[in-house]
Amino acid sequence: MRYLVTGGAGFIGHNVVRTLEQMGHECIIMDSITDYGFVNKEELDYLKRERNKCIRAGIHHVDLRDHDGVKGIMGSFDFAGVIHLASFPRQKVFAKNPIWGADVMGTGLIRMDQSV
Repeated sequence: MRYLVTGGAGFIGHNVVRTLEQMGHECIIMDSITDYGFVNKEELDYLKRERNKCIRAGIHHVDLRDHDGVKGIMGSFDFAGVIHLASFPRQKVFAKNPIWGADVMGTGLIRMDQSV
């Protein structure tokens, strides 16, 4: 079966993808791969490289608030299910910019629903 995993490049997401792939499933990842305003480029690049070693899934760099981007991915593949894990890794991201956090979380979820 093929699954879409939002946030699949993150800590929890890449482990979910790896587990699904080990079970014989195919995964497509949709992730903005953001630095959240505090992760330095070297650390972000390192995390991407290390996580990509564990998974086979293709990563589509899409911001969940982008209706056309989400709809494009949702319309390009036939998914058995969507595992929605896109989020923020630390509370301080929300504390620093709660408007951005609420927009990503709320609008992102709505875009997923609109694109099904």
